[in-house]
Amino acid sequence: MQFRAEMFNILNHPNFNAPGFGGNGVVAIGGSTNFSNCGTPTVPLPCNFGEIGSTRDAPYDSRQIQFALKLYY
Repeated sequence: MQFRAEMFNILNHPNFNAPGFGGNGVVAIGGSTNFSNCGTPTVPLPCNFGEIGSTRDAPYDSRQIQFALKLYY
C-alpha cells in the first residue's frame, strides 16, 4: 500500500509579475517602467515607477492539497 500527499502553493505566497507587465489579459500600469516621469521636487507628479499591478497566478489560486492511496497486489 502506498500513500501520497501532494501540496501546491502550501504557504499561499503570491508570485508577482514584473513591473510594466501587460500580457495574458493584464493591463499594465502606465509609467511603471519610466523613471523620468516622476517629476521634480518642486513640481511633483504621480510616480508609478516600479509599481507591480498583478500576480502571475489566477487571482483566486489558493493552496491545493491532494491525497492518494494506491494498493499493490
